[in-house]
Amino acid sequence: MSIFDVTLHMIKFKVTSRLMFFMTSKTQVKIEKSELSTGELISYFREKCSICAHHRIMHNDLGKCEGVMNKPCTSGCDKFNAE
Repeated sequence: MSIFDVTLHMIKFKVTSRLMFFMTSKTQVKIEKSELSTGELISYFREKCSICAHHRIMHNDLGKCEGVMNKPCTSGCDKFNAE
């Protein structure tokens, strides 16, 4: 690995780290401005789906289940339905 590769890797890491911090800060501000507590948000995302039994957080913004970790959901769940 050349010095150029190492430098490029370090730059990518710094940019990614700053972007993640910015996104986290931006999200934190949105949460603080809302009337929701952190506990309410956690409870909301811990709710399970009656179709696939995965938590709400495993479903994308369209409701389709994306599975857990590297294991795709095999139930065919394409819409979150609370238990």
